[in-house]
Amino acid sequence: MLLPHPSCLSHLRLRILGTGLALALLAPAGHAVMVTAADLPLIIQVRSDVDQPFEGLGKADIVEHGKVYALVSIEQVPSLEKLVKPVDEAELLKVMHAELAKRGFTRTTPDLKPEIAITVNYGRGWLHNPYMDDMGLVALPSYEPRFEEKLQFANFEKLYIHIKAWEYPQGPQPADYKPKLLWKTTVLTDSPEDRDFNQFIPKMLAAAGDYFDRKMERIEAEVLEDMPEGRVILRDMKALKDDEADLELESERKMK
Repeated sequence: MLLPHPSCLSHLRLRILGTGLALALLAPAGHAVMVTAADLPLIIQVRSDVDQPFEGLGKADIVEHGKVYALVSIEQVPSLEKLVKPVDEAELLKVMHAELAKRGFTRTTPDLKPEIAITVNYGRGWLHNPYMDDMGLVALPSYEPRFEEKLQFANFEKLYIHIKAWEYPQGPQPADYKPKLLWKTTVLTDSPEDRDFNQFIPKMLAAAGDYFDRKMERIEAEVLEDMPEGRVILRDMKALKDDEADLELESERKMK
């Protein structure tokens, strides 16, 4: 796996860091600086694709799929690292239905047969890096703005939600029947080690909803949102010699 280089910071992350440092420098000596949620954006990435089979010498035209859906499953993907807090799946289901409704999708009823079946998987982990797909065939692409930077950050651990729409069987199917995937949308964000997933699900699904049943011309979209809640505390900055730093770290350990 290609590991991100520690010095590879996005321009946005540098701006975030710069905001905190500027506030720290402006604060009176001996005081901590509090950066509120309004100062730090939530960075969300969305990846989306639709089924487009080959036809003749190329691919078939993209068609819009059915809008009547049955949401058949919500499942957490197992991982070695646990989520900070368990996800409230009932709330996730509620938000999912709301975002689908905003985009013209309709829930199935006893009198309304579904056209698509939707599955939702969520979790914490390392995802496939789409920026590396063509690297073995051609030189490093440069058509995507900030390509190398995005390639590096795609290797970080994520909080993610996969939304997939499948063709709903319209009648009896053979034993070897395999459902057809019609479209899929993945939404993700960084820093799973200190984030309560539940706080971010509404904004993540709102960002994902704009790309349901849509093919992207780029690898992923980046959406910036306000942080749902919380704050970051920046302590006073001071340069320490190695022995002083060791003593301070040891003192912090004893306080925990």
